[in-house]
Amino acid sequence: MPKLLRPYRSIGLFIDANTPYYYFVGKHEYLACSTSHSFKIYKLPGLKVQFLGPNLEHKVRAIACHNEYVYVASGTQIFKFHFYHLVIQNLLILY
Repeated sequence: MPKLLRPYRSIGLFIDANTPYYYFVGKHEYLACSTSHSFKIYKLPGLKVQFLGPNLEHKVRAIACHNEYVYVASGTQIFKFHFYHLVIQNLLILY
């Protein structure tokens, strides 16, 4: 297949309007992006999908990361994930 016709991944096709979150864990670089009702974590620099988040009931409004924790705001709830497992649901309920 000629190089011109090879498929190419573009970050703009895999994320929504929320700002992606760039962070480090040790020496590794990651990019957390929301995709409507879910989120993805890419390992950089190759943009390989490291984790696909679960489908949430409402759209993802924000993503933040700290060390090995990923915080996802969806609807009126905030979810906390550690090593891609849900640790706390309803961390904060916004009215």
